[in-house]
Amino acid sequence: MERPTAAFALTLLAGIWILATAVSWWAWGAHPGPGPGLMSGWMGGRGDLIHGGSWTPWIGLVSGLVIVSGATGLYTRPSTAPVWGVVIVAAAAANLFVGFGGFLASILGVVGGTLAAVHRTDSG
Repeated sequence: MERPTAAFALTLLAGIWILATAVSWWAWGAHPGPGPGLMSGWMGGRGDLIHGGSWTPWIGLVSGLVIVSGATGLYTRPSTAPVWGVVIVAAAAANLFVGFGGFLASILGVVGGTLAAVHRTDSG
């Protein structure tokens, strides 16, 4: 059975990139008040950039985890690639529009998920 290698590589790269970006946003203070962030709420404010509060990095974190899980599912069970492709595209799109995970990483996720969604396995 042929594995969707290109889709796997793109989605794994996208998921790791989104996770790293979301964690760095959180670590650099994109959360309210004093805390473990290096800037701990910029200039005494709420610590957000677009008035999204502290939930936007979490959406990136969840999206990244879903995309990495989807990439793993693509590689381990190629027969389920179309289902994982749809899940990956949905998570990448959510990250693109709501989360702080990076524009290019989200586009990579959408492209990789689309490749997975159209992947067909040989039955014979």
